[in-house]
Amino acid sequence: MSILVNDIIVFSSLDKDEKTFERVLWMDEWVTFTIDIFAEKPVPVMRRLKDIEEDLENKVAFKCVDDPYMKFLNDSEIKGKDIKIRDQRWEIVKSIAIAENEPAIYHDHIRKDLIKNAMEQHHVTNKSVWKFLRQY
Repeated sequence: MSILVNDIIVFSSLDKDEKTFERVLWMDEWVTFTIDIFAEKPVPVMRRLKDIEEDLENKVAFKCVDDPYMKFLNDSEIKGKDIKIRDQRWEIVKSIAIAENEPAIYHDHIRKDLIKNAMEQHHVTNKSVWKFLRQY
């Protein structure tokens, strides 16, 4: 089964009662970085791609088809002030999550530096940056 960036993989715990929903943030042929989409303070986790593929094959995990955070809207459906807010937040996120920063951004010490730079450049708080990163 193929795995793509932005897929949500649902992992069952050993007791089968708890599940974690992890979004694939980045991947190459060997590793992936995922993030628990329902965690209160999520952090990227590095996983071996082969392990995820085996979990899917062994039915220990499955792909989630319904993304609870995916919303498709035309700009015509959004108020002008909301478009401006969205675009301002995207500029902040983009300054951190550009392709040149991947996969380094998923390592804590590098991500902290990138967030600090974004805070200084855009005059926003650490809390706001984290909120925007989770939204996008």
